[in-house]
Amino acid sequence: MPLPAPAPPSYSPEDCAICRESLHVAPREEESSSYVIDDVELYCNNGRPNNHHFHWACITDYVKAGGDRSKCPLCRGNTLDRRGRMIVGVTNEGGVQGGIDLGDIIDDEIFEESQPESWRLEQAFLGLMAQSDYAEAEELLRDRGVNVNCTYPSGGQTALHMAAMNDDVEGVELLLRYGADKAQLDETGWDALKAAKECGAKEVQKLLA
Repeated sequence: MPLPAPAPPSYSPEDCAICRESLHVAPREEESSSYVIDDVELYCNNGRPNNHHFHWACITDYVKAGGDRSKCPLCRGNTLDRRGRMIVGVTNEGGVQGGIDLGDIIDDEIFEESQPESWRLEQAFLGLMAQSDYAEAEELLRDRGVNVNCTYPSGGQTALHMAAMNDDVEGVELLLRYGADKAQLDETGWDALKAAKECGAKEVQKLLA
């Protein structure tokens, strides 16, 4: 992505400082006349007003393409705090949020995008199970061949471990139907039954015994 010229006189804080289009984005629904705000504010002006603003996609794509995250693409001001974090403010349809570590989010996205599709499907499956979205989770098991014994990135827990700890009878039943391994251990050496006992999840213990 080409670097914009620094601080043009025509720049408006209501526009993205990369693509120069409005931060007010038209809604996807044709019948809606309201606009939503997609505004990432870089703290690039040393705490003074007039920081620069960007669309989420513009600033994240800029960094992913090799742009220097330590400098504002517009004014070249410093964007990192004393701990080297790229902390930003975000305003969108969810409201106003400050203190967001955008650099950490971008690093996670770069890592996930570098993984094979099988890994991304596994993480999607684990997320669906955590949200009790069993229909979508079963579709991944049945139609996409996701490994029912896949694990979360840290801790070594499977979906069965998590369902057991939450006393999630429906989730455990689904996982066992697809061959979940009751004997698989997490990084602490617990199998699903041990996890259920430690968490006082009495209902699923009957299924796992």
